[in-house]
Amino acid sequence: MNFDPSHSKRSFSSVGTRPIRPDGVDKVTGRARYGADFNMPGQLVGRILRSPHAHAIIRKIDTLKAAQLPGVKAVLTAADLPDLTDGDAAMYDILDNCMARKKALYDGHAVAAVAAIDARTAKQALKLIEVEYELLPHVTDVDQAFAPDAPLINDTIFTTGVDPKPDRPSNVSMRSQFGHGDVDAGMARADFVVERTFKTEQTHQGYIEPHACVASVSSDGTADLWVCTQGHFVYRQHCAQLLGMDASKLRVTSSEIGGGFGGKTHVWAEPVALALSRKAGRPVKLVMTRDEVFRASGPTSATSIDVKIGALKDGTIIAADATLRYSCGPYAGAWAEVGAMTAFACYKLENVRTVGYEVLVNRPKTAAYRAPSAPMAAFAVESAIDELAKKVGMNPIDFRIRNAAQEGTKASYGPVYGPIGIGPTLEAVKNHPHMKAPLGRNQGRGMACGFWFNFGGLRETLRIRQDEKAFQQRRIHGRGQYMKIIVQSMVKYRFRRLALRAILYRVEIVTALRGARMMELDEENGGWVPLDCVLDGGPAARAAIGLIVLANDTVIEPEVRRFLPLPGVEVYSSRIPMAREVSPECLAAMAGELPRAVELLMPEHRLDVVAFGCTSGSMIIGPERIAGIVEKVRPGVKVCNPVSASLAAFVTLGVRRIGLITPYSTEVNKRVESFFVREGLDIAARASFHQDSDVSIARIREEDILRAAIDIGRRDVEAVFLSCTALRCSGIIDAVEATIGKPVVTSNQALAWDALRKAGETQSVPGAGRLWMH
Repeated sequence: MNFDPSHSKRSFSSVGTRPIRPDGVDKVTGRARYGADFNMPGQLVGRILRSPHAHAIIRKIDTLKAAQLPGVKAVLTAADLPDLTDGDAAMYDILDNCMARKKALYDGHAVAAVAAIDARTAKQALKLIEVEYELLPHVTDVDQAFAPDAPLINDTIFTTGVDPKPDRPSNVSMRSQFGHGDVDAGMARADFVVERTFKTEQTHQGYIEPHACVASVSSDGTADLWVCTQGHFVYRQHCAQLLGMDASKLRVTSSEIGGGFGGKTHVWAEPVALALSRKAGRPVKLVMTRDEVFRASGPTSATSIDVKIGALKDGTIIAADATLRYSCGPYAGAWAEVGAMTAFACYKLENVRTVGYEVLVNRPKTAAYRAPSAPMAAFAVESAIDELAKKVGMNPIDFRIRNAAQEGTKASYGPVYGPIGIGPTLEAVKNHPHMKAPLGRNQGRGMACGFWFNFGGLRETLRIRQDEKAFQQRRIHGRGQYMKIIVQSMVKYRFRRLALRAILYRVEIVTALRGARMMELDEENGGWVPLDCVLDGGPAARAAIGLIVLANDTVIEPEVRRFLPLPGVEVYSSRIPMAREVSPECLAAMAGELPRAVELLMPEHRLDVVAFGCTSGSMIIGPERIAGIVEKVRPGVKVCNPVSASLAAFVTLGVRRIGLITPYSTEVNKRVESFFVREGLDIAARASFHQDSDVSIARIREEDILRAAIDIGRRDVEAVFLSCTALRCSGIIDAVEATIGKPVVTSNQALAWDALRKAGETQSVPGAGRLWMH
């Protein structure tokens, strides 16, 4: 591999530096929210009953006693999760792994689940579930499972990749073979041959944070899932398909993640939590215990690998052969195929053959673990390489350099390599001082080579306009924290003249994951305290809040619910039909639909407050008229709307001079302004966009709001009103505040806070008169 000399001896502005991690402050201060840190009002506790047997037919499950236990709101078995996979074998395996259908296939396999008012009740309910098992022989060792007379785990599995196709099921789901040349002839020419067998055991990723999620399914079929995941789009697709949902109606929010390493790319308990929420009609929080993580979430494969390598006297490898048996849990996989592809990929080989066997065992479903399958194959091959180098009489590094793959080498798994750096890398290793340092007592020195693919294409993009004065971005989700650092570096170093460079990565990366928090002013200590911490000191009063939103809303309801983290607060919702475009005419027409929407808000239960979740509609219809309509349908129920709630927030904050950021029509802007002025506020600055009267909600963009915020920041204002219920405001509050250095009141936050205030939920909180959100 030839290096371009122009790249050497250069100084870089970002490469080699240590930028501040954008997630660092939140993590060391405890502000970062992981999967188990999220809560929703009225949430239930989910728990899963797991099989104590490695292999057993489920003859009967009796859940009657558990369902009748006071405090239990839902009990779930496979009968509540019908097969909607439409013949997709891979999806059916995921469904069966989430909840056993006919057989328990490993110790820890889920067989039932409950949702209850607290953890104690949920655990008690699990003990009341009676399961009748018929025990079957089990097999957990990969070699024993590979044997022809091994206990059969899945009678629908017929080995693929063999000819002719077998007529009997077996525990081998797939055979894969790669290579080229004549291996047997090469071995016959070899002067030295090493043949060894290696075994590796199943290894769990060992992430510190267990799997955790909060699921909430609304009566209209929309759902939210807050979860620690390495791939929230995969989670959304799989959960929606398994539950028969429209994927567009399921919003998955990825929390901070306390380690994953590939193990959180698969769904485990999340479909169960969603199904429990749908059945109970309330949010469900489900957190695995450490025992459950080890028993029921995917480790890497256990392996048994035969390696045979032959070399000439000059150190040239003349032939290489490997047979790899990988366990995949009780379901078909492709782990051995990947191992067979990577085993000899580091080397230039004239004759090579690898054969992989995917073997079912009575262990948890296998999952990815950092270059999945490659480390086990590398361990076996590199151990044999070391032994062969010793037989030949060569230094192990020199032996590898002589046989290293080069540009133009045909890889053992098929393709021809382009530029590849393993040779120069090995040369650098050889010349490194560490390889020449003297060894002390009980010290050794070793090295090995490994290979992994360049899978996929560009998944994360950051687009900068040519003038570098504005930008257009796309949502970015990276594995772990690396994408955050990359984007931060791009913004900080590459686009120095970009006006919004200081906040771009906060908008798209940090705040999008963190969401919003409710805060309380601690007057004695002069600081802000998280409200959820303050409330830990005593029980919260019960309250029922009705939320009315537009029929096409996919943001306002979940965002308002996000701002209502108090235990014991029930939130019910109904929707008003509306056209796609936001105009005064269609907003005014909502008044005719409002009575029916109020009637649909839990007619058999009391309501403390009705919250009208549309800023523009509340201004066009008018707060007084809305209150009158609600009074006729539900006498005595208090009413709040975003604009009136925002006014109350400004009064609470003690500010008068405000700036407005309004993304709606000119007519709506005028009514918002006149309302605030009439109530004694001084509108010191204005910034708006999309001045046409028929602006589409879908076209409102966060960069427009940020641009408006910069304009507001130049003015003499004490606070800013952000009327933006069409966006997930919690994801941009920090960025706007960082830009202008002033507190921001958003209509979504204010509506949630005012609803709590009017429901009396803040009366038991010290200093509630200064309650505010951040």
